[in-house]
Amino acid sequence: MTHRVRSVFAPFEGLLVPVLVVVLLLPAGLRGSAEAQMTTPGSAGVGAEPGPERAAGFEREAAPERVGLHGAIPDLAVLHRAVRDTIIVDTILPDTIQPPRVPDPFRRQDDPGAAVTDTLLGTAERDPDDPGPGMDGPVRNRPQARPVMPSRPEAGVWEWDREGLANTHAITLHDLVSHVPGITLVRGGDMGNPVAPVAFGLGPGQIRIFRDGVEDPPMEGGVVDLSDLGLSGLESVRVERRPGELRIHLESVRVTDPRPYTYLDLATGDLRTNIFRATFVHPDALGGTVLLALDRTDTDGWRREEPSAAYGTHLRYTLFPGEDEDLGIALQYRSRTSQRADGIFEPVEVERTDWGVEAGWRVREDVVLEAFGNRTRTRTGDAAASQADTLLPGFARSQMGLRLSGDRGPITARTEVRRQDGAGWPRWVAAGEVGGDWSGWGGASLATEQEFWDGDERGRSFSARVWTEPRFGLSAFAEVQDLERGAPSLPPLAEGDEESEPGNGDGNGNGDGGEPDLEPGDLLRVDSRQGLRVGARGQWRGLDVTAAWLSVDADSLRPMGLPWDREGVVRPGGQRTGVEVDAFVPLSPLLEGLGLRGQVQLWDAVAEPWRYMPDRSWTGAFQWHREGFDTSFEVWADVGVRGRDGMAVPLLVDGSDPATGPLQVVPNYQSWYGRLQFRVVSVRIFVHWENFTVREEQQDIPGRILPETRAVYGIRWTLWN
Repeated sequence: MTHRVRSVFAPFEGLLVPVLVVVLLLPAGLRGSAEAQMTTPGSAGVGAEPGPERAAGFEREAAPERVGLHGAIPDLAVLHRAVRDTIIVDTILPDTIQPPRVPDPFRRQDDPGAAVTDTLLGTAERDPDDPGPGMDGPVRNRPQARPVMPSRPEAGVWEWDREGLANTHAITLHDLVSHVPGITLVRGGDMGNPVAPVAFGLGPGQIRIFRDGVEDPPMEGGVVDLSDLGLSGLESVRVERRPGELRIHLESVRVTDPRPYTYLDLATGDLRTNIFRATFVHPDALGGTVLLALDRTDTDGWRREEPSAAYGTHLRYTLFPGEDEDLGIALQYRSRTSQRADGIFEPVEVERTDWGVEAGWRVREDVVLEAFGNRTRTRTGDAAASQADTLLPGFARSQMGLRLSGDRGPITARTEVRRQDGAGWPRWVAAGEVGGDWSGWGGASLATEQEFWDGDERGRSFSARVWTEPRFGLSAFAEVQDLERGAPSLPPLAEGDEESEPGNGDGNGNGDGGEPDLEPGDLLRVDSRQGLRVGARGQWRGLDVTAAWLSVDADSLRPMGLPWDREGVVRPGGQRTGVEVDAFVPLSPLLEGLGLRGQVQLWDAVAEPWRYMPDRSWTGAFQWHREGFDTSFEVWADVGVRGRDGMAVPLLVDGSDPATGPLQVVPNYQSWYGRLQFRVVSVRIFVHWENFTVREEQQDIPGRILPETRAVYGIRWTLWN
């Protein structure tokens, strides 16, 4: 493993010599300077005229020159004063420790729930365009819409800001998302293999990814593969879990300081696992701002027999044509590549490229108009088989649209319309959302969306949420959603095969795999779903308990269309009811900063299980967090477990009838994990250990065994230079 470790940390070897020189010379220089002030005639306090030793540069009149090794090294105090008077220190060393009056962007927010946990924290209320006191220089960002919903579990929204992402023990995006209650991961193997998050048994068209407000089109199936979406270059990750839909919003890093910003996340571990993430933001380059983010994760996989990798690049250049900076135009380029082991999934290498432009105009202080366009294309890599390109769309998917948003007092609203090109997804989409959060009372929101496919097919969605502020420690909430949405990338169902849609064996809804009998415009790909969530939250002396009753109703359950269930079957849905509980219990009387957090979701039993929807799922962890030395030092420690019951997948048992045969079921999953992380000013050192009980034969897809255990250690380093 040694040579692999060197490959990760090799970029820092060149810093060893200058760091040692500074460490050795600076203390001696400071001591010499202090001695000179006490013993040299003519030296005075601040503002005094320079003494003769200052005027003479390297020559001292008050004391003879000191000689070091072989008489060749002058007095370090003299050298230190000369360097001090001629060089600005900040131009030599990265300004890691921020100057006075500049707020530390990684200091924890004053949130009662932040005392013992680093996950699921809402973003602090702040103006992203206000750099704060003590900062000079341009701090510019493209104007863009604000979220309508606040980040709070009662509203079904969980969010990690920049600080939360640096503090979390998650090492991948799908690992981070799995911390939301009720989300189950479906993984085709170790890192680099296809993965999708599922809640409430959702399917294609109901699990969606948005990057800077623009939807990420699924290209390899009915949902976006999260394995090639990294955590580098992100300002925040926001998860909106609705009864009929799951949305994941990824916001790119924003400029919050007039200095260049660098963030490094380096880790290595078992199974030849290496993680490299780097983010660089320059607030004033080429007449605008520049963002460069690199992300790479690679591992040898289960028993070091399944090497895989996922890596990507994100480049953004934002220019501001006007002097008042109310107009910003961002040019975006993203590339993502997934490499998988031979003989498991095809294609073994998938390359995805996105080109985009996004413009924002602040019409007035509370109104923003945005225009955007994006074009996405995929292709097989050089390592893929020649016929594997038939498994990817041979066309690009593009979109362009307008978005108008505004806020007045506690109310925020936005509306959007976009045109989309490329087979397999809607031609037009129109959406609107309005909501408010009234201090002391609560809040509410309404959202609607209409999608128009080629022909007469349409999709729609309507959702409403309401919640109250705590009264005597108790608050209530409710949300409902009714939608009919198309399934991207899935071929249409033939009219004569409607009755044999369940269990066709090819995942397409075509009973015999034949060609559809309808015209291209008559597409029967829309699924309907209704959902309801009602609950309450209680808080008392640090104790925090949220409980809710759940109900979902779906007419059909489709496979995701990703490589691990392309041959899956479509089954009829039905109605499911359940409950979920999320609780935090403070244990500070035992140990300051200690707490116990737990989450559980329970569903009623049905004759035929829903695919990707286990009857029970749970997470529990002891979490310890302390902060000291005037917020310059922090420590986190977690020991927990996450698991689920056995889970059905949309793959038939061998030899069973396609229409009525049972689905395959993977065994229950349980993984104990531990984490230890330290922060010293802006450097974080962490160790993460997953499945340390070495539980074997764990899998989300039949035959795709997950690693028995893995320990990963690394650093996360923030520099303002």
